[in-house]
Amino acid sequence: MNESQLSIFGRKIFFVDPAYNITSMLVPRLADLEYEVYILTSAAEVTAVLELYPLSMCFINAEAEKTVSEWMNFVHELKSQERFANVIFGAMARSLRKSEKESLSVNTDFQGGYLNYSPDMDDLTHRFVMIFESFGAKGRRRYVRADCTKDPNVFARCTLNGQKCLFNLQNISTVGVSCYLPLSSANDFPPNTLLKDFTLLLHGIELIVGGAVITTKVEADRLLLVLLFMRGMTTSIKNVIREFISNTNQHAMDLLIAQNRAQSNQT
Repeated sequence: MNESQLSIFGRKIFFVDPAYNITSMLVPRLADLEYEVYILTSAAEVTAVLELYPLSMCFINAEAEKTVSEWMNFVHELKSQERFANVIFGAMARSLRKSEKESLSVNTDFQGGYLNYSPDMDDLTHRFVMIFESFGAKGRRRYVRADCTKDPNVFARCTLNGQKCLFNLQNISTVGVSCYLPLSSANDFPPNTLLKDFTLLLHGIELIVGGAVITTKVEADRLLLVLLFMRGMTTSIKNVIREFISNTNQHAMDLLIAQNRAQSNQT
C-alpha cells in the first residue's frame, strides 16, 4: 500500500502480545469504532506482518517477551530499514520503572508514544483514538470489511416475487454487503429494490437485516450486487456482525502469518 492508498484505506493496527484487558476490553471497543485491529501473539510475527503492511501501526507490550532495552533495540533495528520507515510504533505497559517510561517516551522510534495501562477503559480508549487519528488510521474508509469469498459457510437469502434467492457474499461490513448472483438475475434487482427479509447466514447464525440494493455490476459470468442494510438494525445484531468481521479478519491474518512462517522454513 502506497501513500495515496493510505489516505483512502488508513492503517492496520497491531497489538503485540497485549495484556488480557487490552485483548478482552480495549480491542473490541476499537473494533466498535471501526478501527482495523489485530493481535500478534509474539515479537516473532512482527517483521513478517510489517513486510506485508509497511504503513501499519504497531503497539508492543513493553512488559512481555523482552526487556525495555531489548524492545527499543528491536524497534530501532526495524526503523533503520527503509522498508519499515513508515511503520508507526508505540509502547504500552502497566508498571515500568520511571527511567524506562522516560526512555520510551522520548525515543523517536516510538512515534506512537508510550501509554500506561489504565483501569479506566474510557480514558484508555480515548488516548488510543487520539493517537490513531493523528496518524490517519482510518483514512477515508468509514467501515471495516471482511472478505467472505473463500468461506463456504457464509451466504445470504431473501424472497423475491415468491422465489427464494441465495447470495454468495463477497464482503461484509456493519452497514452492508457485496454479494454475487447468477447473471440470469440481472433484471431482478434494480437499484432501490427493497428486500425486507434479506437474511445473513454467518456460520449457522441467522440474522434478518433487510436491505436495499444500491447498485449492480456485471462481472464476467455473474452479477455483483451492493446492498445496504435497513436502518433500525438492533445493537445486538450489529454486534454479531462486527464480531464476525473481527474474527474473520484475525483468522485471515493468522493464516497469512502461518503461511509466511512455513515458506521461511522451506528456504
